[in-house]
Amino acid sequence: PFLKKYPQCRPLLAGAVLVCTSHNVLASFCLQIVQPLGGGSGEMGWVLTLQGIMDIPAMVLFALLLRRARARLWVRLAGVSFFLHALLSWAAPNLPFLYAVQVFEMTGYAVYAVASVYLVNDLVDLCDRVQGQTYFNMANTLGIVASSFAGGFLLDLAGPQAALALAALTGAGGMGLLWVCLGRRREAAAPQHG
Repeated sequence: PFLKKYPQCRPLLAGAVLVCTSHNVLASFCLQIVQPLGGGSGEMGWVLTLQGIMDIPAMVLFALLLRRARARLWVRLAGVSFFLHALLSWAAPNLPFLYAVQVFEMTGYAVYAVASVYLVNDLVDLCDRVQGQTYFNMANTLGIVASSFAGGFLLDLAGPQAALALAALTGAGGMGLLWVCLGRRREAAAPQHG
């Protein structure tokens, strides 16, 4: 019933699955990603630490972003960052480059995690918000499952470059869906969220 009432959410949920697949390939197989660049568990720790540090500013300051534009714009921009994070991780020639690429975590996952909550509240009626949040959480979980299954399969089959290719491709698909679906309506002034 929810998806019939809000058909615009269907492609958005597909986009959420794809960007979460992309993001979780990078997080789940971090050790295998740093090893071909000469890294080990210590370097993996640095990458994951940088990702965590990059999450904090965007999450803490998101209320300021909402004063500039509605959540739909921030989700679209997060989609671009998911894709760039995956693509540049795939192309990384060395560890310093890979460390630098983690800056996209700030505008990718960190923004998406908060903006998607506001987006659901903007898209559905008040009585359906809990169900809407549940659907988006399910989509995020499906992305985690897909990344673990497909990423692990590709890693065993063809190595980390294949898993990174999956991250870039799903990131591109998710970015495209979020960008197109959320760009159909003209941006309006940001609502006042107490």
